[in-house]
Amino acid sequence: VDAMDNWSVPDVTPQRQFYNQWVKPYTNRGHKVCVIISDAFRYEAAEEMIGRINREKRYQASIKHMLSALPSYTQLGMASLLPRNGGEFSISATDSTVAIDGVSTQGTANRDKLIKAALGESACAQKAKTILEMTQTEGRELFKRHDVIYIYHNRIDHAGDKMQSEGEAFEATERTFDDLMTLVKKLAAYNASNVLITADHGFIYQNRPLEESDFLKADVQGEVHFRDRRFLLGKQLSAPDSIKVFSPAQLGLAGDVHAAIPKGIQRLRLSGSGSRFVHGGASLQEVIVPVISVNKKRQDDIATVEVDMLRGGVNVIT
Repeated sequence: VDAMDNWSVPDVTPQRQFYNQWVKPYTNRGHKVCVIISDAFRYEAAEEMIGRINREKRYQASIKHMLSALPSYTQLGMASLLPRNGGEFSISATDSTVAIDGVSTQGTANRDKLIKAALGESACAQKAKTILEMTQTEGRELFKRHDVIYIYHNRIDHAGDKMQSEGEAFEATERTFDDLMTLVKKLAAYNASNVLITADHGFIYQNRPLEESDFLKADVQGEVHFRDRRFLLGKQLSAPDSIKVFSPAQLGLAGDVHAAIPKGIQRLRLSGSGSRFVHGGASLQEVIVPVISVNKKRQDDIATVEVDMLRGGVNVIT
């Protein structure tokens, strides 16, 4: 990362290509597709999810990966996954929100507007909670009207980003497995046979309290407008050797907001904030995000077979 001139890795699909790489091939063939985006669903969790899906009857899943946007935080990751017709990405230095061509990408309602602007009324955005609470009739009606449905799920990040609940990262991930499996089955009942599961970013987590050496002194010069535990945003930034500063052009962003990121896995101090569950930096666990493809099979792999009892001369098994 320290040697990078631009935030890109050869032969690894960048997050902004998600729609063109994985969603568009379905629509080009006239197939409907549902995209589940689970906040902070990191790659290792997705690997385990694959095993759980493939143990179910009538489902087949495979996994690939892509490189998240940098800094690896929710607003930029969610914006990068949206379909769009070109458009410039920009970060607000004051509150870290992200806009595409000046249009905010924050929240499901704004993302729904951007999805419809790019794909038309046959596409929409929904919250996972809404999908889970639908009746089968309501779900089938929604799926009948739409070809592309983006579904937003947030359990891991919701727990991890709070000081009071950041220690529940493992439990939140376990419950996410159940949520996602329920969503896949619900969508199948709504006649959705193609489902993609991905994430905006990953995370790093430490189950024990942090030591003093786990924190990095952020002697960043310039106008620092926004601080997080793994990145800073501001203008005209310069930093010591322990911190890498990326210009907006290096990150593929418009505007003049620079990002400063620790080169290691240390945290930056932030008062009133937890520090065991963090993301925003450039570690593998934060920036390599999964893309799971789930397909519903037309029939079960399990079938009834004939059984013969082979009787020998004695009634003893040895």
